[in-house]
Amino acid sequence: MRIAVVDGVGSGRWLTRELTGRGAECVHVKSRPVLPPHLEASFRPGEYALDLGYDHNIGRLATRLRNLGVVRIAAGHACGVPTAQILAGLTGLPGMTEPTGPDEQGAVVGEELQPAGLGAGLDAASGLPWDRRTMARRLYEAGLDAPLGTEAASPEAGAAWFADAGLGSVGAVVRPAGGAGPEQVYFCRSAAEVHAAVAAVLGTPSAGAQDPTTQAPAVFGGVRRTAIVQELLTGPEFSVDTVAAEGVRLVAETWRHTVHSTPSVGPLADFDEPADPRAAEIAALHGYVLRALDALGIRHGAAHSRVVLSPRGPVLVDPGPGLADGVLPWVAEKFLGYSHTGLFAESILAPRDLARHAGRLPEPWPEPMRRVVLVNRRPGIVRPSAQWTGALEALPTAIAVAPVAGAGLELPVTRDAATSPGFVYLSAADPAWVERDYLTIREWEQQGPYTA
Repeated sequence: MRIAVVDGVGSGRWLTRELTGRGAECVHVKSRPVLPPHLEASFRPGEYALDLGYDHNIGRLATRLRNLGVVRIAAGHACGVPTAQILAGLTGLPGMTEPTGPDEQGAVVGEELQPAGLGAGLDAASGLPWDRRTMARRLYEAGLDAPLGTEAASPEAGAAWFADAGLGSVGAVVRPAGGAGPEQVYFCRSAAEVHAAVAAVLGTPSAGAQDPTTQAPAVFGGVRRTAIVQELLTGPEFSVDTVAAEGVRLVAETWRHTVHSTPSVGPLADFDEPADPRAAEIAALHGYVLRALDALGIRHGAAHSRVVLSPRGPVLVDPGPGLADGVLPWVAEKFLGYSHTGLFAESILAPRDLARHAGRLPEPWPEPMRRVVLVNRRPGIVRPSAQWTGALEALPTAIAVAPVAGAGLELPVTRDAATSPGFVYLSAADPAWVERDYLTIREWEQQGPYTA
């Protein structure tokens, strides 16, 4: 069976390995000419039978995939989701959603698409319901809660919407459209703060922008064209990892996010911990997410939906198409007997077999677990990982250490996922032991061990 993987980088590497390990032959496609350095560095062309690279003519690319006998097209990394969806439509293969009409693909056949990141050109052409107005409308129509929000194409539009929505007493959160996590998220209490935050996200000069170093292109390449402005929801935030195929939707894992704030770069991902699926509030969270994905028309593929458990109940913040980054699937395989990535591969190669997991998953983790995001405190040149991973691996609760930043590259102070040195899994029977080693890591990082 021949499978096309779009952007087999980052988390996409693990999908390719799962597919080839199950006997599939993989063909690689890039969604854009150049991916961010940390993603480019993770690509392994030798893992593919054929690497087609990037083709600006997506109609021609679809024809090549048909001629190669490709039977499924899957996004490896989340940045490949829009391209994978378009290619699926053009080749008549299953996509994340069903085509909404005959013009959905016709508008892009033979055209030269210039990918501009999630939430921009390709995303619109894909027909995916990721823009906030469409998402909220579909959720409301299904009787589900949704955040009040908009996509602002300018600082002025964002500030005006905030004022008109009357959110002065509630506050708003501003983040990049199609953002990959908690990085570059701004919490605002006034129209002026919203104006500055949208300007920072879009890379537009604005007085009061929190951090000029974050005025950069989109995480996945291209230039950001819109910013999300949403009501500020209070409550813990979770990622719910799901897989869908042949009318079956499963929850694989759910992780609770902990974020810490810094005066220089704002909120940063700190660590994640698995939620207990046996808890009533988590079961309700899962039910909401599965109904939400159904309302959004998600029929196939993986997602890592971000949801806030607010006082009024669960509210979907981002449907999170594709696999989550910053994950080692073998850790879940070791503790649970399955992984999100493995289930995704199964849904691609044997979609009807997915039903055998219904009613059994998700499983609770057998002991406390924490996935810690590493934070670089000193800008400089990344040291070879062998010089610093040993100290982390020696921690009594360390299960796995995953260096991400490439040795010899410039690494600034960590401000988002792309500027983190990596991550580490901690686990022990006693949660106090995990907390002890976590604090040891944060104290050790003050010495700047990752850079020279």
